[in-house]
Amino acid sequence: MERFLSLSKAVLGVLEKPFAATDMFLFFIRIWIAKIFFTSGLTKMGDGLFVLDDSAVLLFEYEYGFAEAWAEVMARLAMYAEVVFPVLLVLGLGARFGAAGLIGVTFVIQFFVYPASYAEHLTWFAALLPIFLLGPGKLSIDHIIRHKYA
Repeated sequence: MERFLSLSKAVLGVLEKPFAATDMFLFFIRIWIAKIFFTSGLTKMGDGLFVLDDSAVLLFEYEYGFAEAWAEVMARLAMYAEVVFPVLLVLGLGARFGAAGLIGVTFVIQFFVYPASYAEHLTWFAALLPIFLLGPGKLSIDHIIRHKYA
């Protein structure tokens, strides 16, 4: 019982410090939202790293309604954005840039691809906005660089 009480006091001590709770929240949100986009980006990859899968092009052409000439371009851009920006978020390296990029991707998906899925896209936007506004927090490479070279 004593161990439980000391552990509880330690956890409460950490949570009493606003920066610690905020940093943990930002870290959790970065990982959670990155997983959603990264998984989607992987579905657009073919046999190698950044090799576009033919089915992704067909998806953009026939389901999303892009002209044949634009389908490959848009599929390739989506693949790059959905793989690179989440990696930036997880590492906390250029995290605001990554969050801004994924906010842009979210808006494109909302207005041009799945306009009826506004509740899901609003959730993504709500997760990305604190990262964009506050930065990635202290559990990030951005924080280390800022404090080492500032």
